[in-house]
Amino acid sequence: MNVAMYSVMDSVLNHWKKSLGTQYQCVTYKNDAQLLKALVKKDSVQILLIDETHVHDIISFLSDLRKIYNGKVFLFNAIPNVYHAYRLITLKIDGYENIYIAGENLHKAIDTIQNGMCWFFDELAYFIIKRHIQQNKLDEPDFMQFLTDKEKEIAIMVANGLTNKEIAARHKNALSTVKNHIKNIFDKAGVNNRVSLTLKFQ
Repeated sequence: MNVAMYSVMDSVLNHWKKSLGTQYQCVTYKNDAQLLKALVKKDSVQILLIDETHVHDIISFLSDLRKIYNGKVFLFNAIPNVYHAYRLITLKIDGYENIYIAGENLHKAIDTIQNGMCWFFDELAYFIIKRHIQQNKLDEPDFMQFLTDKEKEIAIMVANGLTNKEIAARHKNALSTVKNHIKNIFDKAGVNNRVSLTLKFQ
C-alpha cells in the first residue's frame, strides 16, 4: 500500500514510519506545496496522513487538496479537538487522531479506512453518536432480538454515547466483561465500531 505522509516535524514523520514498518511504501513531505505538486503527478497514493498541527488554514488546504486528490485522507493533531474535528468531517476526511497514536492502533486505523470505514478518536466518535441521537428518533433495530437482556441494555448505552468505563460502573462489571459484551453485540449487529452500531438505531 502506498502511503504519503505530511508533517513539518521530523519526530512525527519518524513515528509514523517506524509504526508502519515495511508493510507500507511510505513517502514523506515536509512542505505542503511539495505535497500538492506530488499528488498532481501521482495517482498511486492510497492514503494520505496529514499532521494539521502546523497547517495555517486546514479548511482551505483540504479544499485545494480535494481538487486534485480523491483518495483517503487521515488527519492528525497534537491536541485533537472534538468540535474542530467534527467540522472537518464535512470535508470528506476518513479519519482523525492524535499524531502520536500507538503503532498498533495506526495499523488498525489504516486498515479500517482502506476497508471503506472511518476511524475517529473516542471522544469524537461519542460526540457524533450523541449528535445523531439528538437529530434522530432512536428506534429499536432488528438485530436487538438476537441479544441477551444485558447485551440490549449495553447496546442502548453504547448508542447513547456512554464509554466502556461508564457502562462498567453502571453495571458494576469489570471493564473486560463490558468489552466482551460489546464485541458480542458488534458481531450480532454486523458492525465493528460504535458509530455504525448507533446508526442501526435510526
